Amino acid sequence: LLFYNNLNEGVAYHKLKNLATAAKFYRKALALENSIVPVIALTRIKYDAGDWENCIKTADTVLEKSTEEPESMMFKGLSQLKLKQKKQGMANLLKFRKFLLKKEGTLDDIPEKYHDGIIKLARFYTNRKKYKLARKYFKSVENTKENTKEYLFYLGKNYLYSKEPENAVRLLQKLDFSSAYYLMAKSFALHHNLNLTKESLKRAGAKKEIYWKKAKNETYFQEFKKDPEFVKFIDNKGVVSSPQIPPSKKEENPQNSKSNPQPLPKININK
Repeated sequence: LLFYNNLNEGVAYHKLKNLATAAKFYRKALALENSIVPVIALTRIKYDAGDWENCIKTADTVLEKSTEEPESMMFKGLSQLKLKQKKQGMANLLKFRKFLLKKEGTLDDIPEKYHDGIIKLARFYTNRKKYKLARKYFKSVENTKENTKEYLFYLGKNYLYSKEPENAVRLLQKLDFSSAYYLMAKSFALHHNLNLTKESLKRAGAKKEIYWKKAKNETYFQEFKKDPEFVKFIDNKGVVSSPQIPPSKKEENPQNSKSNPQPLPKININK
């Protein structure tokens, strides 16, 4: 009984993000009973605290006793990714996938504690062009991850390369970073919308100039490159010469403002 009391206290403090106190109760539980349950909990504590190396060590302690324990394998893989050990990290996340499916049988109703690993697998399969498979993983974490940058960006990317530009834009327009704007430009190009392609490309280029260089060789823009004005638009990095405006009117013209551009509107590109 005392073992479970300490374990439950640890869980309660963990939910409150009081990691130090939670760890103290997990260790008390472990001292009472040599069980892997508090060790798994300590693995998550170390991951949540950003202690990647010790998270891996603690995960290995669990895996020595239970070789196919999915949660510990997940945190080992995630910690390795945080440490830039991408090859080892993904290899272990694929092992986590195997262990998880063996335990749960399906991706339907996967417990929330596994979602941090599942979203990484959705991202992995999207980058490997396995778009339909990736969608299954996105679907299984939708209720906890749908508003995160990682979910929005990679599912948006998935939609784009699945030739579903409307769905891609629906997600990507919620983000405000260069790579998201660039994918939006490609989505609008796929939908033959020149103005919104240019607007999105300007947003991407304003944040990172490398996107102007990428645009010169972008196959998604081939149709627009038949127009010399679009080529000039890219060469000039979105700067378009305009007629001189009398000084008295310059302040009134919003095109002369040097403030940051307003966010792209929420648009229906089917219109």
